[in-house]
Formats: sequence, C-alpha cells, structure tokens
Amino acid sequence: GLAAAAAPAESCVWLIDFHGYSLMKDSNPRTAVMAGRLLAHYPERLGRAVILDAPRFFSATWVAVSKVVNTTTAAKVMFARTDDGSFDTELGTWAGGPLKQWLLAEIAENRLKQYQHGEKEYWSASADVSAHDPRALAAFAASPEFALVLTHRVVAGPAAGAAAGAGQANGD
Repeated sequence: GLAAAAAPAESCVWLIDFHGYSLMKDSNPRTAVMAGRLLAHYPERLGRAVILDAPRFFSATWVAVSKVVNTTTAAKVMFARTDDGSFDTELGTWAGGPLKQWLLAEIAENRLKQYQHGEKEYWSASADVSAHDPRALAAFAASPEFALVLTHRVVAGPAAGAAAGAGQANGD
C-alpha cells in the first residue's frame, strides 16, 4: 500500500547512437516530437540521455537549445564519443560490468554493415547461445520479468503476455 506508493519512480537512460548519421537522409522531425512528448508525460523518468558519436555541430546546437530546456533535464544530457574515451567514462558512471559489456556488444553489432538498413531482429535470440543476445542481458532474458516486456510477447504471442500479466497480478 503506502510503502509502494512512496517508492521513487524508476528512471531510464536513453542511449542515442549517431554512428553513420546523415543530416540529409536521417532527419525526421517526428523523432524530436516523440522525445518531447516522452519528457512531457514522464517527467523525472529520464535519468540520463547519452548522445553518442553525434556530429560535432550537435554540441553547438545543444548549447543553444539547452537554454530553453528545464535545467534539471538539461543537466542529464551528455555528449560522448567512442574515439576519445568519453563514452567509456560515461558508461562507468551508471552501467555495471555485465550491462556495460552488453551495451558495447550491442553497439558494435548495430554498427555492422549488414544491419545499416533495419535488418536486425531485436526481438529474436541468436541460435548460437554463445553469441550476443540483442533482446537483453542474459540474466534479464532468463527472469520472470522478461515475460512482461514487448520483446518477449512479440515472439511468444499474445497468450504469453496475458499469462505473465495474470501471474504478476496474482503476486507470482
């Protein structure tokens, strides 16, 4: 009851990888609109926004934009690069060993040439059990909570999501 209501809201980290970004082909205003809506409807859920390998002019643009953004939100935005060590340092502030390794593997895999046009199936585990699992960390993918996420329900079908939700409602 009351103890659950007093628990702080969880926060999330947005990791936005601009590797291969092109202003001419990748500019979609809907992305900015969606980010604005998420921030407006879920205040204080943003724990950190990491802008990875953005073109250099993004930082200059951010200096101007940050003046009109809530100061608490603006302080959560970090520009980082994979080529100067700043991303590794940033990861060390919030990602423990397994999560950090999973993120680095996910970023490396996403940057492979064969995945540059949306071919990656994020919802499917690799048939090779020793390979990187794009769905989640191994510990989370094996947990009962994983049955509640959309990634699991897409593969397992609607009945799996309903069953998991019923288990959650019953305190299982």
